[in-house]
Amino acid sequence: MVLVTRLFIGGGQFGFLGWLGWALLCLLLSVLAAALIFHLVDEPLMRRFGRRAGR
Repeated sequence: MVLVTRLFIGGGQFGFLGWLGWALLCLLLSVLAAALIFHLVDEPLMRRFGRRAGR
């Protein structure tokens, strides 16, 4: 977000709606990256090395 702020928003070329659009885009990209990491890294590792939940 800091990189986006410095490169795109910081020059004052966008108004509030432009800033809001960039912020929403960054939020969307970070949520997608987190979902990919969870599904491609965390879940397979937990299936292989994690313990079964006891009931």
